[in-house]
Amino acid sequence: MPLIVTAVLCRSLIAWAKGRETTADVKERIRGPRQKGPSIWVHLSSVGEANAARPAILHLSKSHSVLVTTGTTTGRDAVRSWSFANVNAGLAPLDLVSATRRFLSKNDVTALIVIENELWPNRLLTAHKRDVPVILLNARMSASTMKTWSRFPKTAERIMSQVAAVFPQDQASADRFETLGAPAAKICPPFNLKELYAPVTTPLPEIAQSFERDQTVLAAATHEGEDEIVLAGLALAQKERPNLRLILAPRHPERGPSIKAMSENAGFATTLRSDRTTTNADVFVADSLGEMDWWYRASAVAFVGGSLVPKGGHTPYEPAAYRCQIIHGPHIDNFRSGYSELSKSQSVWQVTTPEELGQAMLSALAAGPATSPFQANGSAIFEQLDLLCGAPSAN
Repeated sequence: MPLIVTAVLCRSLIAWAKGRETTADVKERIRGPRQKGPSIWVHLSSVGEANAARPAILHLSKSHSVLVTTGTTTGRDAVRSWSFANVNAGLAPLDLVSATRRFLSKNDVTALIVIENELWPNRLLTAHKRDVPVILLNARMSASTMKTWSRFPKTAERIMSQVAAVFPQDQASADRFETLGAPAAKICPPFNLKELYAPVTTPLPEIAQSFERDQTVLAAATHEGEDEIVLAGLALAQKERPNLRLILAPRHPERGPSIKAMSENAGFATTLRSDRTTTNADVFVADSLGEMDWWYRASAVAFVGGSLVPKGGHTPYEPAAYRCQIIHGPHIDNFRSGYSELSKSQSVWQVTTPEELGQAMLSALAAGPATSPFQANGSAIFEQLDLLCGAPSAN
């Protein structure tokens, strides 16, 4: 763990040297944020996990103070942008016993809720030693992650046996947590918080209104190796629909300029969101954070990234909530159950080549608005969380 933590700190220092993180950010990574009064500590990785946990955080904030820590500045900034009452966000302290002890000494933490797969050993064990109940919410345990934990069976059992509750995303994760040592009685029925995602209904800004929805395709959360396939697919689709436009939203916005250059080299008129222009370009690179809701609402079709390259795929729940037809690649292990549910109620296109992607764009546009099959109710989970987190604090 000290080696991993050193790597995390070095990465932060490099980001600081390049101007992507401030001195305050680096200090916060070392010691964590501070909050007065009793609070529930919610820890998550980045923007995707924040969006998944948003309904639960909102629910908890109605009766508790909530301190959210994240592994990235983008995740922290996303939580802050919600402006929820009783919710504060900061960067998580390094996973060292000393750092976690100091964090817990400076903050009156009544419960620790860990989102998805942020299973940092020192954080969990130190919280337990302080009699802070540890809750794994929307917990995901992939086969590869389990293989890693299985190399340290005593450590895994020591951690898993002490959790207050596990709320797994799916049955496969539930089985793996039990195999690693989580008591069967502490494992709740599978439920994915992402099913609670509710579309935003506030008025769209002018820049998003400039797109004709039935002539627009969104490539959401793309990774390196996917953008060129998406652009090639767009070129093929435009042969039949010349007015077709693409919003390309990379997973890492700092790649915006290089994607613009790639798009222009492919012959497309291209503009960047960061340029604050509203041209009628073929390709609009959304190199921004916190605006994905706009792009889903502006697009009839969404290609979900992280799926043409082996990243496990990103969420289908958000585009489904906005009635987008959905295209994805073969790598969807992170959300296989969600895609399986989608395929029961609507057409979902799986592609691997530019030719397949171009044809899928045309077929999806012709299919019209989709209907989301996800109509989940989180009241049962929220009631359990309330019981596990104890009596609400006075706000």
